[in-house]
Parts: sequence; structure tokens; C-alpha cells
Amino acid sequence: MRRVMLSRVAWVISIALLAAACSNQTTTPTTPTTPTTPTTVDKTETFTGDLPQGGSALYAFTTEAGKVTTTVASIGPDPTEGVGLEVGTWDGFSCIPVISNTTAVMGSSLIGTASTAISLCVRIYDSGYLSEGQTITYTIQVLHQTKAS
Repeated sequence: MRRVMLSRVAWVISIALLAAACSNQTTTPTTPTTPTTPTTVDKTETFTGDLPQGGSALYAFTTEAGKVTTTVASIGPDPTEGVGLEVGTWDGFSCIPVISNTTAVMGSSLIGTASTAISLCVRIYDSGYLSEGQTITYTIQVLHQTKAS
């Protein structure tokens, strides 16, 4: 009796395996995906110059969508000298301020986000803290996104 039962179990298992092997389902092999290359990369632009009492300087640049950080990297001879710093949109003729700081010192940053590729500008100016006849030197760094090459 036991032998008959084992024989039937073996027969059922064999039929099940045969049925699974004859299935109409096909399996499509997966194709390995290629890692995507970033479409944008960080770019740092550096602007330097001399700023006289009552003066200003303007620099235009183009960015892709993403974070834009503008930093007063240096001011001399006194790094605590306050200046005005603005970041805005550039229309080809003028800089329309979006964010600003009228008392920026060395190390001060303005941080914003461009939602699309756009022309922007940075403006540094004497906000009334420079003495008559005084001229300072400055370096501004702008970290933004550019198209990957």
C-alpha cells in the first residue's frame, strides 16, 4: 500500500513538472541599463575688480535650472567692509534684482534657485559704507549649473 502511494505521489510530481516545462509563458531577458550621464554640472564663475566710493559693477551669466550661490570671496583691504550685493534677472540691458544684501562682507552669500535655464546677473555696489576717495578690491564667486559636455 505504501509503495502504491509513493508511486502515485511520484507520478503527480512528474506531471506537475512536465506541465510547468510546457508552459506557454515566455520570459524576456532584461537588458542591462546604461547609467545616465548628468545633463548639468556645477560651474564656478569668478568676477574681480575695484569698487570706488559710489561705484558699482555688473556681471551677467547664464545658468541651467538649479541652485545658484553667489559669494563675496574677498574684499580688501578690510574684509569687514560692507558692500551691496544683488542677484537678478538679466534682460540684455539691465539687472532686475531678485535677492540682495546691502551689508555684504567677505564670506556673505546669496542663495537662490533657477527653475529653468535663464540669464542672470550679479551686481556689487557701494551701499554707502565706503569713505570719500576709498576704493576696495573684491572677488565674487558664482556657483551655478551649466550643461554637461
